[in-house]
Amino acid sequence: MHQSWRLDPILAIAIAAQLLFGAAFIASTRFDVHGQTYFTLFDDAMVSMTYARNLAAGAGLVWNPGGPAVEGYTNFLWTLWMAALHLAGAPESTVALLVMLSGLAVLVANLVVLWKLARLISTSATTARLAVLTTSLCYPLIFWTLRGMEVGLLALVVNLALLQALSPPSSRPRFAHFFWLMLLPLIRPDGIVPAAIIAAFAGWTWARTGRRSAAIAIVASPFVVLLAHTGLRWWLYDAILPNTYYLKVAGIPLMDRISRGAATLWETVQTNLWLTFALALLVRADARLRLIAAVVVTQVCYSVWVGGDAWEQSHYANRYVAVVLPLALLLAARGVEQLFAGRSVARALIAGVTGLILFSTAVNDALVTATLSPGTWSTVMALIGVVVKGVTGIWFLVASATVAMGQPLFARRPSIGVLVPVSCALLLTLSGTFVGEWLDGEALHISDDARAARLGLDLRASTSPDASLGVVWAGAIPYFAHRRAVDFLGKSDVHIARVPPRPPFVPGHNKWDYDYSVGIEHPDVIVQTWRATPADVRLIRSFGYEAIGHDAFVRTGAATVDVKQLAQAFAEFDRTAPVSARPQR
Repeated sequence: MHQSWRLDPILAIAIAAQLLFGAAFIASTRFDVHGQTYFTLFDDAMVSMTYARNLAAGAGLVWNPGGPAVEGYTNFLWTLWMAALHLAGAPESTVALLVMLSGLAVLVANLVVLWKLARLISTSATTARLAVLTTSLCYPLIFWTLRGMEVGLLALVVNLALLQALSPPSSRPRFAHFFWLMLLPLIRPDGIVPAAIIAAFAGWTWARTGRRSAAIAIVASPFVVLLAHTGLRWWLYDAILPNTYYLKVAGIPLMDRISRGAATLWETVQTNLWLTFALALLVRADARLRLIAAVVVTQVCYSVWVGGDAWEQSHYANRYVAVVLPLALLLAARGVEQLFAGRSVARALIAGVTGLILFSTAVNDALVTATLSPGTWSTVMALIGVVVKGVTGIWFLVASATVAMGQPLFARRPSIGVLVPVSCALLLTLSGTFVGEWLDGEALHISDDARAARLGLDLRASTSPDASLGVVWAGAIPYFAHRRAVDFLGKSDVHIARVPPRPPFVPGHNKWDYDYSVGIEHPDVIVQTWRATPADVRLIRSFGYEAIGHDAFVRTGAATVDVKQLAQAFAEFDRTAPVSARPQR
């Protein structure tokens, strides 16, 4: 077993690709303010950064120092890590860079764990090589992780828990049998979903050996931690569930959530996940592969149950599905390898249909590419995709015919003949379009997050320390402004999280109350509004506010605000705003 875990050349290439792409991605997020380099994260991650900074400063795990205690984050351990970086004295301008670099380290570690997991379920290196190659450039996983979310850490710990659960039982449980399972609900409360599946399998494995007490302890461990964390939440925030649960789930009809979650998932599958899932269907599953498949399926079902994510317009896997994409790619790699294990009409049929879809997709992409702007990276990636998908489609059709006839496609086990076409087709289907968008500077909200950070710095310069802000983008703006903030969308506001939802349903973005947030909280500056109607604008004005920007207001006579300087800041903010950023979060 030790021999199979040596640094394989393909694993080394995958790690190098991960590091190079990750470094390029991180570098593309930098921006300058008055000659100084800054980094920021996705806006939700910056909410956690605000909590982390306040904790490091001794104000507690709160959004506003001295304000009400509200759990507006859902990534407890990741927030603690952010707090440790702040406590270490990292400069505010680059602490986000350290978060991204730690995310990159997590992604590299995940490749190593995925390699070990693949070698555990297959004696051939083909599965492991294909899995790590495709995961190393899996854009959704890379994006959510390097934009500061806990997605990569959750994926890593899920894979570590699986690796431990699938390893042969020892004479007695080691601490690692419990440790990874216990971490999952601390990273995110809904980490209990994969933890429960893995713990049940591990408990069943130990029970079969007659060690029932060990089985019970393993199954109970993540739930004990979840209960302990719930007790801590009750003590800190006087609530059983995170505030984000009440915001995103409470009051939303189940069928509304499921219908949106299913619709957005289907759209994502159609656009870029279909090949991964189709190849995973080639798997001839044993108990270990069934466990991995169960983790993937339950996580996808959880995404549907909560209604998907708020940024489904990106069209790539959301934060919930991205967690299990390495496992889905592992199943796809194993399915391709098993395709050549012997005659199977069913698998040959799946391979044939996959080939036809790939070839027809290539033809359709060729037609679509003609409408794209020439000279852009999106066009280049689309043209490469046309060639690779067309060739791979033919490759699958040939494979389908040979397997159906019981003839091997290769004289020996498939290796390079599988790795090259399948990995290229998977990567281009899963990530090609989005890499092109990133290279063209159109990645989801990266430029918007930089704009928000600049505005936060401008707000700090144009308001006094006791000023307050009303915000929709509740991350970078309050973080860099260092001002008390009123969260109009309620992630860190108990009242808003519990008001009746308004249509249409978008998780975390369909509850607001201007009577409360403006009329009672009365922030000095309203930085943004959310879906404000003319009646809402009249209501805001009636509370004593005047417009100062495209979507901003200042409280009349506010002594905490330099109105002239603030107007210049909003003019610059509005000038650089793409239409799509007004006023989306």
